[in-house]
Amino acid sequence: MRRTFAVLAAIVLGMIATPVLASSYSIDVGSPTVSRSRVAVTVPVDVTCPELDPSYTLVSQSITVSVRQAVHGKIANGSAVANGSSSRQLLVVCDGTAQTVNVTVLADTSGPPFKNGWMTITATAEFWAGEEFEPGCGCGSILIEEFFSSGAVDRRAK
Repeated sequence: MRRTFAVLAAIVLGMIATPVLASSYSIDVGSPTVSRSRVAVTVPVDVTCPELDPSYTLVSQSITVSVRQAVHGKIANGSAVANGSSSRQLLVVCDGTAQTVNVTVLADTSGPPFKNGWMTITATAEFWAGEEFEPGCGCGSILIEEFFSSGAVDRRAK
């Protein structure tokens, strides 16, 4: 009985010591805005990441947004990546609250420009945290790597 209790206690303590849970990360796409030139679309992306264990440093983040839109029988499309790091500037602070990052996507020059109306957007985020070798360098031992996605969602651009 004592051995079983000891094993269960070790499992529970291991669960408590886990710095973050993947399910506590989220990403949601807001309503995009097409530029006057129709060459770009700005997509607001709400990102939530949990507060990290104080022994970990958020080393880097990236948010990738892809846009596709039917325009007169063709497909307007483009992708963009927003990056942040502890050595430059982070995109969001991991404190458990939703924060908006505006990502501007340029239309691929091989297709038509974007227009107001429905478009399909996919947003993904990657977060890396760990122990920095030198504070502020953005380098170190990566102990947590989280990848999460909105999936393809349709939003009406204005």
